[in-house]
Amino acid sequence: MCKNDEMIHNEEIMDLLPIPSMGYIASAGMDKKIALWHMDTLRLKHVFLPGHTWGVHTLDWYADMNMILSAGLDHDIYLWNPQVKKHVFSLKGHNHSLIGVKWVKGSHTVVSADITGMIRVWDMRTYTTTQTLNCSLSEINTLAVSAPPKRIIVGGRSLVFYDYDEPVDHKMAD
Repeated sequence: MCKNDEMIHNEEIMDLLPIPSMGYIASAGMDKKIALWHMDTLRLKHVFLPGHTWGVHTLDWYADMNMILSAGLDHDIYLWNPQVKKHVFSLKGHNHSLIGVKWVKGSHTVVSADITGMIRVWDMRTYTTTQTLNCSLSEINTLAVSAPPKRIIVGGRSLVFYDYDEPVDHKMAD
């Protein structure tokens, strides 16, 4: 992706995130940069100011808050407002490089996973971890979520599925 023959990303682009509701597409690279492009003209809107200290591996769109989620080789999840160049907030809690961050559509939940198999479930109303899972795989490299059914899927050499059932008695804890 170029602007006036100047390269925006100077290392591999790891993820692209279309945001049709806003008319943008975001790109993330191993150069620590996240760039926002106008979808119709393919012109650069802006490059987000540094937040990540290492390469960015994955992006997701949190539609309910109009925020971009990013994760990568450093251990934090960053939240970005597409209208400003600086990150709004960061979620801390992982001790290893992140392989994914996903918003569970229709909820206030974000799921993140790192290479060692630690999975964190975040409540975005309070920016806190509500659940931690340790995957049985020795190393994972991909993450997906679905709703319904509420399911976390991680993959390495095989797939592991985590299903979540709503409690029948809402007076009891999950």
